[in-house]
Amino acid sequence: MIRQELLFHDGELRVYLQQRESKLFSEIESQDEKYVLSVDPQEFKKYLIEKYHLTAPTLKEDKIYVDKSEEEVDVSQDRIRDVFDRSRPFYIKGLKVSYYIPFDGSPELLKYQTSSFTYSPPRADVRGNEIIIEVIEFDHNTDSVKREFEQNFNEIKKWLSWVNQEITQFNTSLDGKIEQKIKTRKRNSSKIKN
Repeated sequence: MIRQELLFHDGELRVYLQQRESKLFSEIESQDEKYVLSVDPQEFKKYLIEKYHLTAPTLKEDKIYVDKSEEEVDVSQDRIRDVFDRSRPFYIKGLKVSYYIPFDGSPELLKYQTSSFTYSPPRADVRGNEIIIEVIEFDHNTDSVKREFEQNFNEIKKWLSWVNQEITQFNTSLDGKIEQKIKTRKRNSSKIKN
């Protein structure tokens, strides 16, 4: 397998969501008194929900496509190969199979570790709204390539189910938290005005 980027590895999703919630609260607090007292709370809440709502990535499994190409692959660090000098590249020809998996939702959410996790997150590249899983096969064994792809793909789906749980909880909590924060802000602004 090609060494691709680790997904779900650049910090904790919990922390990212807390920071997003803090930005939301700061936006409410930063409004001037005149605006807070005159704005329709339901319209303001609707605007904030639309702005801070997150969409977890959803894979378009029926749109997956594959690209294959012959590649010269450096195997100098592959411990199962007999390579005399591992300090220099040692190339052999292999078949590179790239699986492109389109998805809807925020690519940024593929970065963060969820509260549920395993110690070996899946590897893939993310470009725009596509996840790319690359597999190298040296014996042109298509069953082996497919097996490796499916193993990584199933790991990605497992992690995305965890992302989806946390994002759903975050989105569900927005309505009540925003409403409470707007009420508190309005009440404080009324006191200042009086």
